Amino acid sequence: MASKFEVAKKYARSLFDVALEQNALDSVTQDLLALQQIAESAPEAIGYISESSVAFEIRNELFGTLIQNFSGITANFLKLVNDNNRFEFIDLIVKEFINISNKHNGVASGVLITAIEPNPGQVEKIEAAASKLLNAKKVELKSVVDPSIIGGVIVRSDDNVIDGSIRTQLQNIKKTILTK
Repeated sequence: MASKFEVAKKYARSLFDVALEQNALDSVTQDLLALQQIAESAPEAIGYISESSVAFEIRNELFGTLIQNFSGITANFLKLVNDNNRFEFIDLIVKEFINISNKHNGVASGVLITAIEPNPGQVEKIEAAASKLLNAKKVELKSVVDPSIIGGVIVRSDDNVIDGSIRTQLQNIKKTILTK
């Protein structure tokens, strides 16, 4: 039996392939980003659609309301997912689709870890530097504050880690001193 992540990857890849073939990648991506916002702001509504204990009429009405503003490809895809009783995986499917789309467009995403909250200008400069180091057209970083790094920055993107933290530099100095 396939894991929910494998299921999400298959659905996301299929949608991506169709969207690319139909030159609708941008509109489908925008639809899925809107769906992601809905899921984050009203998770109970998304949950009701996939919950079998909720009356079919209520689930169907919620689903109809949900898809009415989406493009044909996205609406048809969501109907397929719902008909196959996979709507509980929609958040994973959307995330995987965004990952596939970003890779296709040369966009890397990741996490920026700093000791204090960086201002937007600093984030932009770090993203520009990271894009060169990661060989990406663009890097989009989500900022996380971790005072334990003392200072500097850590950038994590997929399997890549760029560690310029003071904590790591101090640990390296300690190792050097102890090994001599």
